[in-house]
Amino acid sequence: MKTATLAGLFLCVLILVGLLSDLRPASAHYEDFNVQRETADDVVAATGEMREATLKKFMLHAKEHIKSLDFVTASRFRREMRREGPWKSGSIYLIVMDPKDGQVFIHGNDREAEERRLFSLPSDTEGIDIASLKRISAAAVAADGREICLKYDDSGTQKWSCAVTYFSSLDFGKRLLLVAGYHHDKLPARTFAQLPGSDYKPSVTASEVHDRETLKKFVEEAIEAYKVFSTRHCVDPSDPTTCDLSKTSLYRPVMRSAEGPWKSDQNAVYLFMMYDEGERVIFNGNNKSLEGASLLVTDANGVHLGPTIIKEAKEPGEDGFFLYLWDDPRTKEDDIYDPGGAPGISPKLGYVKALDLPKSGRVIIFGSGIYPEVEKVEKGCAVAAGTVSASESAVFNLLLIVSAVFLAVLRRNRLRSKRT
Repeated sequence: MKTATLAGLFLCVLILVGLLSDLRPASAHYEDFNVQRETADDVVAATGEMREATLKKFMLHAKEHIKSLDFVTASRFRREMRREGPWKSGSIYLIVMDPKDGQVFIHGNDREAEERRLFSLPSDTEGIDIASLKRISAAAVAADGREICLKYDDSGTQKWSCAVTYFSSLDFGKRLLLVAGYHHDKLPARTFAQLPGSDYKPSVTASEVHDRETLKKFVEEAIEAYKVFSTRHCVDPSDPTTCDLSKTSLYRPVMRSAEGPWKSDQNAVYLFMMYDEGERVIFNGNNKSLEGASLLVTDANGVHLGPTIIKEAKEPGEDGFFLYLWDDPRTKEDDIYDPGGAPGISPKLGYVKALDLPKSGRVIIFGSGIYPEVEKVEKGCAVAAGTVSASESAVFNLLLIVSAVFLAVLRRNRLRSKRT
């Protein structure tokens, strides 16, 4: 092997070792939501009169947790409620919704229901007893904070469901409804034209994003759309407590659909949103499972994504662009599994921008990114012209070299483990 080749390989290995040494473990800063007095399993095991009493205690204990949530802890508790465990067992789970129109904010069994208004479904919708759910909701509202339990029909079987209203500190003190024990089938899918916001036409769509200028415009257009989608009716505009509940979650399906303007499978462009506090993802147009997760992760080059995104989005003088490694949804070759690390090693150019919400005191960060097209040349790899600047192109070339070596090491280790 030539001396120059050996030197180049040695340099790549040194770079790789340096990068890997900077990886950090996942954050373990979690509140313990799993300490329970009454669990969903306890409800399932209870029979006769004890079933109603146990279900009521289970719901009231959940209410204690939910009322204490803030913007950081709410997303994690939402994830915990969907998992089989203390808060869910078979057909026993929790639902948080608007008692006025049935808009679901948390659903322990059907994530698609979290972006729907249940009371607007046709009364003959298969698998869900809308009339009974409305009756339970009306009884809980009339009880004004006291818990109620009623029987309903679940596929021909009479079952208990309990409900209670409470005032949410997360939405200007508006009244929400917590339901336990009510079960329904997964809701039927909708066509794109049936999705709220399907008629919104931004000036730059995901499929048109190919460089810095179009990427920046695309994110800015998403912020303007969010303002439209989040418009509320207020009895008194100066008093947020008189406003309707937030309806922004109703528009998430249209922003995830590749049939619409906010996601393109062809060039792997999609949107994400996160809070600056806690670095929690509140929306990801490509991977719904990331919603509620923290971006306290580090890519294979040592870029701490959460802090980097917040810095680029909020600090004066920053242009909002940054380079990092992530997984490209168009290929499986770049996927890696590293707790506390980014899920892939494909170079990506991101753009982020912050939106202040003065009435709530929150900051939401909007972002998207592009995977620059790569052309293989005789002596290595180069980023296609016109995608990024010259300095960024050089950085990308380095990223590509390191990524290739990193992937080769992973494959070699897998082969060794199979042989042993």
